[in-house]
Amino acid sequence: MSRYLSWQVIMVIGIAALIVTGMPGCGGGGGGGGGEDEDTGEVAGVVQYWDQAPLENIMVTVAEISARSDRNGNFLITGVPPGENQELTVTTPDWLALPPTGEPIRVNVYANRTTTLDDAIVLFDADILELPDPPWED
Repeated sequence: MSRYLSWQVIMVIGIAALIVTGMPGCGGGGGGGGGEDEDTGEVAGVVQYWDQAPLENIMVTVAEISARSDRNGNFLITGVPPGENQELTVTTPDWLALPPTGEPIRVNVYANRTTTLDDAIVLFDADILELPDPPWED
């Protein structure tokens, strides 16, 4: 057997061994896969304008982990550390604001679960002191 052929055989065996063992160091093997800590949770909800129109691109944050709402107003914050009574904050453009209730939005986050907010996060025009009657109450 020539040296060249011997070298090829060694390379093929080496590559086959890597494939069989799952190529260590390349993220193979069981487990969580996507890089998310399996001991974290998720927070889901909807952001909408006072007239129930969905609001896109609104940043929602829990425990310094953020996500933006999609075109339907939906958001999903992943990788949130578990904890009860965590404050949820909403970063809005200058023309929008949360109602001035004085109470922060609080959520309970559990490992390996999605906490879905019971109510939509409703925003209104920042320059309006009182909300007009919703159009569906005419």
